[in-house]
Parts: sequence; structure tokens; C-alpha cells
Amino acid sequence: MSTTADAVTFSDLSRNPKSVAERAARLGRLRVTHRDAPDFYLTAADREEQRDESLTTASRIFLRS
Repeated sequence: MSTTADAVTFSDLSRNPKSVAERAARLGRLRVTHRDAPDFYLTAADREEQRDESLTTASRIFLRS
């Protein structure tokens, strides 16, 4: 679960993209808040790929049961 410490504003991302990207890479996932739009997550690709593999494995196990 994310905490406010794991979030940046969209303005932070616009002003300091390298710093925000480094933080997202370190944390694995970083919430980006936006005043006029829904929040979104900036996620490291390897973390997302691992999540996809885990979901695929879990669904295969579930379907075999």
C-alpha cells in the first residue's frame, strides 16, 4: 500500500522528471497525484513484468483446480 511519502505531484514530475524517475525506480512504484485528473502510478517495468508473471501463474493454478 502506498503512503503519501510514496507520492509526488504532477508538477513535481514536470519540473524534475529525472529525480521522480529515480525515485520511482528505487521504490518500484510511485503515485503521481494530479489536481484536475485521476492519480496514476509510475511503475518500474521489471516490477510490472513480475506482477504480470505472478498473475499468469496464479490464474493457471486456479484454472487447474
